[in-house]
Amino acid sequence: MRTMMTTTTAALAFLLLLPGGPETAEALPGAWSSPTQEARDGTWVARARDEGVRVRLSVWSDDEERDWEHHTDLPEEDASRLQQAAASRDGMVEITLERAAGTLRLEGRWDENRGRGRGTFTFAPDPTFAPSLEELGFRSPDADDLLAAAILDVDHEDAHRLRGQGFDPDFDDLLAAAIFGIDEGFLDSLRSAGLVVMELDDAFAFRIHGVTPAFVREVEGWGVGPVDGDDLLAMRIHGVDGAVVADARRIWDRPLDADDLVAMRIHHLDGAFLEAMEELEIHLEDVGQALAFRIHGIDADWIREMREMGMETQDPDDLLQARIHGLDRLLRKRR
Repeated sequence: MRTMMTTTTAALAFLLLLPGGPETAEALPGAWSSPTQEARDGTWVARARDEGVRVRLSVWSDDEERDWEHHTDLPEEDASRLQQAAASRDGMVEITLERAAGTLRLEGRWDENRGRGRGTFTFAPDPTFAPSLEELGFRSPDADDLLAAAILDVDHEDAHRLRGQGFDPDFDDLLAAAIFGIDEGFLDSLRSAGLVVMELDDAFAFRIHGVTPAFVREVEGWGVGPVDGDDLLAMRIHGVDGAVVADARRIWDRPLDADDLVAMRIHHLDGAFLEAMEELEIHLEDVGQALAFRIHGIDADWIREMREMGMETQDPDDLLQARIHGLDRLLRKRR
């Protein structure tokens, strides 16, 4: 398999180290550069959405060299628990989340009518968590790592499970696997669909872009020939679907491979363009020739203009050469 784009670092930077936004409450000061085992505190804000409740935790750094706000979201299950706790206590929020990395305690209020809430939280690290990770060969987690591990409910078993799947994860991989739901079930489903998952970054990319066993089966039904993980990723990234395949076959009743379909999406080559060429009696033989037309800007309007100036050829190669060598500009000058 060709090397896939690394996603772990970018995903963590995006989801765990975003700069503060206008919807985030003003955070309580926190000693972000303090020793690993020191308790942390911050604020939380919550908002009800169609898909559930979103709870965002925020901590502000008071280190002059690291002056930014850190925030991340509680997992869906914990966010729902916060809302349920408020409903049983007339809007008062007071929940404790016991994690392997330490204890998170959230307090505040939830306004059911507005579907919003806010409050404060504290985090007390478990003093045994960091040393036990070091014994497993991981780097010593810092304060940022411990808080993230607690929020995402990362524990030592996550490391054992990933190693049991043949991977050699680092601490950031543990966090990313929790964010994207990379577990045995997901990995087994990919492999059962014939996908090669050599690195965790492969699994992250498949999850992010929606390469699933169902998509693999769909692609098999298109008759595009053998595909690998990179082909599937490229098709998902560029929006290749059954409609794109059917559109191409309105004109070409011939095999198309994954590279053809991806290139068609990139260069906006669709059935409407091909039909316009057919109406002008320009018969493009294959995807490569049609892509050359798109790349060099040959469309129906250009062909009509050339015919008005006396260029009657219907041969696609002649039209390409005329465009590439500037014959159209010469004809315009003469006119």
